[in-house]
Amino acid sequence: MKLSTLRLITSNYKNSKDFILEFFDSVTLLEEEKNFSVYKLADLNIELIKEDEKNPVSNGGTIVYFNVDKFEQTLQKAISLGAKIYRGPIKVSQNKTIITQILCPGDFVIGLEANYRFVSSCTKL
Repeated sequence: MKLSTLRLITSNYKNSKDFILEFFDSVTLLEEEKNFSVYKLADLNIELIKEDEKNPVSNGGTIVYFNVDKFEQTLQKAISLGAKIYRGPIKVSQNKTIITQILCPGDFVIGLEANYRFVSSCTKL
């Protein structure tokens, strides 16, 4: 079993679409309709949907973490595109990683994760 699709519910479709296209390297827009789009990122489909009565925006619940090699640079890139640190960075000693959650434009939350060796000593924990 593997993850195939990540559905992101947003309160601001345009800002979220712009964020996805600028934040993720090598993302490809596959399909777009009014208030709905599908992107391809490696083997993962990312669906972006404007909130409605059946799909409300929520900052809680399941968080998907993207493993990154350049933690600080990736976090700064997200912030420069309008994201805010939602939680973290947090050092997870059990698996020797550092994680953080970011609140993206449009009010959805994603996580970043990196192995300790990819994080400089200047990162505030």
